[in-house]
Amino acid sequence: FFVLDDLRRRPPTVECAVTASIAPGLAMEGDIFKICHGDGEMDTAEGVVRRILEQRDEHMPSHFPLPPAVPMRYTLENPHILGIGTANPENAIPTLEAADGMINFYRESITEKEARRLRRIAKTCGIDQRRSVFPLQELNEMGADYQRGEGDLSFERRNEAYLQYAPGLAVAAASKALSDWGGRASDITHVIGVTCTGLIVPGIEYHVIQGLGLPLTTQRLSITLMGCFGGCSGLKAAAAIAAQSSSHRVLVVCCELCTISSAMATEVHTDQLIASMLFGDGASAIVVGSGIRACSTTGSNDMSSSNEYSYTERPIYEFLKSGSCIIPNTLHMMGWDLSTNGWEITLSQDITRQLGDTICSFTDTLVRDALAPNNTSGGPTSSSQQQQQPQQQHETTSGGAAGAGDSDQPQAAGGAAPRCPAAALPSYSDMMWPLHPGGMAIIEAIEVACGLDPDFHTKSTRHVLKQVGNMSSGTVYFVLDELRKMPRDKLKPYAMMASFGPGLTTEGNLLKICGIAERGRQP
Repeated sequence: FFVLDDLRRRPPTVECAVTASIAPGLAMEGDIFKICHGDGEMDTAEGVVRRILEQRDEHMPSHFPLPPAVPMRYTLENPHILGIGTANPENAIPTLEAADGMINFYRESITEKEARRLRRIAKTCGIDQRRSVFPLQELNEMGADYQRGEGDLSFERRNEAYLQYAPGLAVAAASKALSDWGGRASDITHVIGVTCTGLIVPGIEYHVIQGLGLPLTTQRLSITLMGCFGGCSGLKAAAAIAAQSSSHRVLVVCCELCTISSAMATEVHTDQLIASMLFGDGASAIVVGSGIRACSTTGSNDMSSSNEYSYTERPIYEFLKSGSCIIPNTLHMMGWDLSTNGWEITLSQDITRQLGDTICSFTDTLVRDALAPNNTSGGPTSSSQQQQQPQQQHETTSGGAAGAGDSDQPQAAGGAAPRCPAAALPSYSDMMWPLHPGGMAIIEAIEVACGLDPDFHTKSTRHVLKQVGNMSSGTVYFVLDELRKMPRDKLKPYAMMASFGPGLTTEGNLLKICGIAERGRQP
């Protein structure tokens, strides 16, 4: 960018600029720009690119793989999720056994009250088990060695474990997404890697490209340290890339090894106890693209000429709009602080109230902007809707409300569901709610705030939480995968995909479930 800034100050003697950078991999990335001089007519950007492509053979080594010379044109069609894949390690960690392991680990310092509280969290958190790259017995042995001052649980050792196990798990999820999509792996043009539990360079997306044998010209992007809303961020980025051209097919891969990332304190730490019941390991992936491809009669698959394909894509979700909102004055409520001993977690007991109080206004704005962008009526939820927020009761110690179920159960959701600002827009009950399962208390707070049926609107969220727990960024893709398994005649046409993470931040994407007609509207 410094070089581009310097270039624009030079006399306008050239019409285009080609940038190139080299990074670990060894990987080269570059962009072609048309220089806008603002003094008369210039050739089109497409014309500039074509002339460069015409001359490239005499300048490039014959062994260098070049992508098809397809000019970029922004598509008018919305991006779609075309395939979903998930993967978990085989080692199951039953929640009650994990609680006993933590109590044993802190046996020299934990009080009877704290032990009872931990067992209560294990019973009420809504999680039967989680998965880990290490067996529970091995995790317990690591903790025991560390407690005796003999084990190595440094961040360096944890990161080595991430590099050892994460690529394989990510490739497994990505492979399932490609199979679900049905297209050719060589048609993937971009790979986006998402993680917050490991720091490796090059990133997880590089290892996915290598593991799947994708073309060396596959473009890549790394999204790191976004926390639990990284999956929503990954979809948002993929949708933007897919909208650039119908030739783009974007693979997004989230991979998190939460069970080996959290710091192990030598004394009882409430937030670490909560995390020990909540977080698990897993990977998930989606394929995103615009312009649905249909199988041709000839079976050809030459993107650069005929645009004919040997496969037919079956869209799952249509991407309509993304949104993001930082909740004011909440930075201290959720933290992931890097230490020499791993990630130190901060979880405030006020998180559930903050999310419950703001989810309605966030949803109202996102739905209105997506379906009625010229409608300026409404705005944030009314005071009457605010009164529907759950009044949570928490213990005085910090950390209980961050979603682990360490609070009195809120009253069951009921009454008429609040409506979005414009009467013509779908109500909250007219949408499915594939939420990031940050914890049972968070799910319940949103159910009460929006008048949702836990046995219907958030059923897929609760199921994922129960089966595999919270796997940070990619968990919401597990929920999308589970949602599509519900009976088609029961589903609502829209899906409010939302995740929550450090900041305190809410990120969401409004989706349309493909093949579901809206009541009172044309399919």
